[in-house]
Amino acid sequence: MAMDEEYASSNRTVPLDRSDDEIVKSQCLEGFRCAIYVTADVSMKTERDAFITSLAKFTSLALLRLSSRKYRSH
Repeated sequence: MAMDEEYASSNRTVPLDRSDDEIVKSQCLEGFRCAIYVTADVSMKTERDAFITSLAKFTSLALLRLSSRKYRSH
């Protein structure tokens, strides 16, 4: 992934990552869903893969944070 793509990819999850507002999170996830759908529909494989990778990285980080919080609370 090129540096510009990596930077853009990491910035897509900033609102999702920093918000506790369920509406913001829902809208961010809907944006990912739409972006993945559109890029797949118009055969933009690289861009589709970038959105999927970004979402997967965020999901992995979120799960790590959640399990870390649970571990600390015990």
